[in-house]
Amino acid sequence: MTDFSDTDDTGGVNRRTFLTAASVAAAATTAGGVGLFTPGIARAQSKAAADMKFAFSTPFSGQDSFSGQIGGLNQGIKDFGGELTIADASFDLKKQNDQISALAASKPDALIILPVDPVGVSNAVDAAAKSGVPIFLMDSYVPNATAVTAGFHNNFGMGEIAMEYMANRLGGKGKIAVMELPINEAWGARDLGRRAVLKRYPDIEIVASWAFDPTGKTTPRSAADGFLAAHPDLDAIWCAWDNAAMEASLAILAAGMADRVFTTGTDGGPAAFEVLRSGGPFSFTCAQSFYAQAYDLLAFAHQHLQGEAVPRMVINPVYAVDKALLDATGPEADNYDKVGVAASLGWVRAL
Repeated sequence: MTDFSDTDDTGGVNRRTFLTAASVAAAATTAGGVGLFTPGIARAQSKAAADMKFAFSTPFSGQDSFSGQIGGLNQGIKDFGGELTIADASFDLKKQNDQISALAASKPDALIILPVDPVGVSNAVDAAAKSGVPIFLMDSYVPNATAVTAGFHNNFGMGEIAMEYMANRLGGKGKIAVMELPINEAWGARDLGRRAVLKRYPDIEIVASWAFDPTGKTTPRSAADGFLAAHPDLDAIWCAWDNAAMEASLAILAAGMADRVFTTGTDGGPAAFEVLRSGGPFSFTCAQSFYAQAYDLLAFAHQHLQGEAVPRMVINPVYAVDKALLDATGPEADNYDKVGVAASLGWVRAL
């Protein structure tokens, strides 16, 4: 594995793909064509699978989601062959654009991209695709850019599910604060899902809000501290991602309000599950299939290069997870997004 950051058990590739009419249309637009599948290019006829070079552009590292994605990619390399180069943009849009251009110039056999912001990287992704590099998109689509496959989770739906959980637990009324994630258009859809649900609950009042600060000057913990100080009658904090929910949980505990204030998130993974198991204020998450998502994209890249058709869009599984579910399924739950594990645990996908 090569770290390119300074430059300006398996996911189950045969898993059923869920496509609605709307998502099919969106996939066709994203991929620059019409139909469910992207035809392969048979590059493997002139290059062995073991000699394939793949690159991954990511906006962050060090989180459970990143670990899951890298685990899936590495397992894919092990199973199918090749070499992987990684570029971490540290939530810097310009840096990721520069990295995408540099990675494309190195002529990998396929470039996998998780955008800092889909709109912000569209020109760089489009240029990379036009240069002849097959593009595979992780957790997002990129407008006006051609991609072979886009694999992601239903962000709007996750926002809905987390908000519905909160509304039900509040009995349809109360005061809440929200932490949004608008830096990325796809992740921002979680907040749109939250808003859609709240239209049905006029007695739930949003008394404070905060949006992710990529500079780190304001953290989720400090934002939550501010919420609780300004609104001692707060009932809950809805968070668009788990790190925010976990930091908000620490703030609630420090304020001595854990007996009545709770928080929800989205992401999943061992770190979030450990906090959920503790029974503290962080009480619910929408667990995404990061490992499977990454593994499948690497598999699709190999299939495409071997001349096989691959799906233009894949909607990866999401599971609604709370303490009760984790207690019932034990430590193996931490591996939920590897092949067959969720099914063996009796988990049913929520999205």
